[in-house]
Amino acid sequence: MDELAEVMSARMLAVAVDALADEDHRSELSLRPLLEQMFDTCGLSDLWHRPFDPASDPTVPPRGRTAIEQELQDRIVNLEAQLENLRKKVARRMPAMVHAFTPLQAMDDMVGKVNPFDLRRMVLGDSRDPDKAVQQGLLGILQRRGQPPARPAGVAGEKPPAVPRIRGGRLARLHWNDSEVQTAVADQDRWYAWRCHAVWHSAWAAHRTSWERSGKLLESEVKRLTSAFLGHIDEEKKTHKRAVQELYQDRTGVAYLLPSQRDLREFYGDLADRLSSRHGLKENDDEGTLLLKLVGSDEWTAAMRAVRKEKPEIAVGEVKSIVKKRVKTLFAERLRHEEERPLLPSMGALLAAAAGDRGAAEEVGEAALADFGHKIKGLLPIGFSPEGNGPMKVLLVYPQVPNRQEVEDYLRTVLPLPRDTKRLIEFRGVETESITVVLVRSEMSITEVPEARNVLRTWARTARKNGAMLNWRQRLGHQDSWLASTEDDRTHILYRLLCAMWNGQVEVVEGSQDSPERIRIWLTTDTRPGQPGITLSLDEYQDGLSSWVGLLRSYERWALLDEGTIVDTYCDVLMQITPNGLERLGGKPHPLFVHLVEKVAPQQLQLLSRREEFDDPRITARLKPLHRFWSFTLPEALRVDTDEQEFQVSLRDLLDAFREGQPHRRRLRPNAAETEQRGFERPADEDFGTQPLPAPASPHEPTRGHEDRPDDARPHEKEPYGKEPYEREPYGKEPSEKDPFQREPYEKAPYEREPYEKEPPRSAPRSAPDEADSYSWERDPE
Repeated sequence: MDELAEVMSARMLAVAVDALADEDHRSELSLRPLLEQMFDTCGLSDLWHRPFDPASDPTVPPRGRTAIEQELQDRIVNLEAQLENLRKKVARRMPAMVHAFTPLQAMDDMVGKVNPFDLRRMVLGDSRDPDKAVQQGLLGILQRRGQPPARPAGVAGEKPPAVPRIRGGRLARLHWNDSEVQTAVADQDRWYAWRCHAVWHSAWAAHRTSWERSGKLLESEVKRLTSAFLGHIDEEKKTHKRAVQELYQDRTGVAYLLPSQRDLREFYGDLADRLSSRHGLKENDDEGTLLLKLVGSDEWTAAMRAVRKEKPEIAVGEVKSIVKKRVKTLFAERLRHEEERPLLPSMGALLAAAAGDRGAAEEVGEAALADFGHKIKGLLPIGFSPEGNGPMKVLLVYPQVPNRQEVEDYLRTVLPLPRDTKRLIEFRGVETESITVVLVRSEMSITEVPEARNVLRTWARTARKNGAMLNWRQRLGHQDSWLASTEDDRTHILYRLLCAMWNGQVEVVEGSQDSPERIRIWLTTDTRPGQPGITLSLDEYQDGLSSWVGLLRSYERWALLDEGTIVDTYCDVLMQITPNGLERLGGKPHPLFVHLVEKVAPQQLQLLSRREEFDDPRITARLKPLHRFWSFTLPEALRVDTDEQEFQVSLRDLLDAFREGQPHRRRLRPNAAETEQRGFERPADEDFGTQPLPAPASPHEPTRGHEDRPDDARPHEKEPYGKEPYEREPYGKEPSEKDPFQREPYEKAPYEREPYEKEPPRSAPRSAPDEADSYSWERDPE
């Protein structure tokens, strides 16, 4: 309805402006009194009237030829004296009059009384008006006042007329009221009035520079006001066809109740007739007269202010909004006759009629009701359902109607809603003129939302292309360069991958065990060819750095960016893997697990620590995320307890039990109260982006940074992980609440035996082992 009202009001305003601007259009108002009032508001009332003292007649009328001729001669002398006094008086008053000339104030006062085009006629003149003053207009009169006045007929020149010889009659003496005497008096008065007007014109012309500048400003403002509305005519002609096409074009999920497009011209005529009838206009009154009835003085004044602020389009919008508001009101109104129906029935009446209300059906009519039924059936595409597998909620918002239950049953039946087992429908009746259907799925992971996956895919591809990074603007603060996972997510994911490695479900496909290029992760312990699994390509690092450090990034890219629903299924299986050997006697880890934890991890920590001591700080800053993986994420994953309901045991516990050849000690799982009292131990750097980056308390304290961003692209002054070398072991010297072990996880003491032999070979004497090949796990003191 709003879009249709916009089209109709734009067309009505264009037709009305065209009618008002027509030269043949005659205003219902008399413009001369308004023009005189405008002179008065400008402070030029005296210039309009050009007042002067009239010539005085003799107190005692003379009789006889000689006395009358002498009186006429004395009268000329008096008129010349009065003319001189007027000249001095006007010369004194004219500067103040010119200074007080305020045409814009007069325009603001007059724009609330006449429409812009009558105002234009008053200011610029209308040659077709019968009144001479209106023909000239305000600016024309001002120009005429700056020129010498036209000499009246019968006046010889600037000198006063000569006293004629009075002949009179022979039998009676001459009187003052005789026709011959009064003719001489009238000639003197005519000359005197002309000379008085000349005094005013001469004084006004002397200040032409000042008042012409104000007059041009007034002319410019009036033209800008009318040009804004005249420009709407051309603009409406250009946009009307496009607006109608957009109004009637097919839309997915949107339907408008509109009159037939071929009957749109007839619809406009009916609309104009009803508006004219509402405002008591005559049958021959056009849209221009209707516009003057619809738009009041306040709206015209607001339009003038908008033009004054260099925004003529707002001036047109102010007036059009008034027309549009009245048009929208008329859409649903009845006429005084009961048989008349609204131009456009309200949505509530149509919905009530479609649901079975007979009174509403009689009001809207059969044609409108049939069109409504057709449109509402096509509101939703057949077979449409939001992507994903989460529960779906359907929100139906409709106009408030009396027969609420019938309407809800009707909507439930006629709308092609998705057939979903987890569907929940909610109806809401509100004050509205539309029917809205909202389909929402919830409780879904980010991988189930295609739009989110596309954004992450674009981010990842751009970040990996030539080492470039997007300048993401994050409202809650800077986050790291991971796609979606948090530190807790990465710890949990690595724990599950380590469980798979413990069970022998991880195989190095290409490369060495120290730094593989590709690995295969099987979903079950059955690793025969053809069994389900995933293959990950690990990023290659230089200078002896192991590619295992990129395991989590590779898994994240695979889980979030690969296409197909099979990815979600594989992820669910992987995230449920638990280590073998949870029974009392424990289990045996796969050699790849022992190699990664006991050999690769200590070597990488030593290598990274040495490089941090000797390399350039700008280079070591890039190594902080790698050091964090080996010193924080991996140890935390080894500490994660299994999902058993009664007992808690970690991979670290299982490995210690295997080394000592004793059953591992399973700790009782604390109850809910103990868990709540102990609280959730969150990594120190996990502020969820709400705090600025703090300076690290120590080199090993986890902090966020720009792992993959170049130094010149970092917005922070400090390095993301600090420039100082690490001063302590990754687990720290103090026991943690979560970890009862007292010693460091990566012990520097050499192994006293090979990983899988109870005793070292007797034939091989023991020698000082390389520190990089040694690692031991501390036994739980409990």
